Amino acid sequence: MHRGFRIGRLGCGLLIFLVLSFLSLEGLHAQSFPTKPIVIVIPLAPGGSNDLTARVLSPLAQEYLGHPGSL
Repeated sequence: MHRGFRIGRLGCGLLIFLVLSFLSLEGLHAQSFPTKPIVIVIPLAPGGSNDLTARVLSPLAQEYLGHPGSL
């Protein structure tokens, strides 16, 4: 005699939980990036090559990301 597959109470509860959790994901969506101005932090001495590179590339942040970059 073949008994078949039985889920049980725990499996049924888990299945109901998964279905309800996937139904609630419908309202979630990512925020548009970035939502605040970008702050560039250079942890090295001012006037060095890293600082000068960041100052040159900072205006490009507004062109590509839509928000101004500040040092």
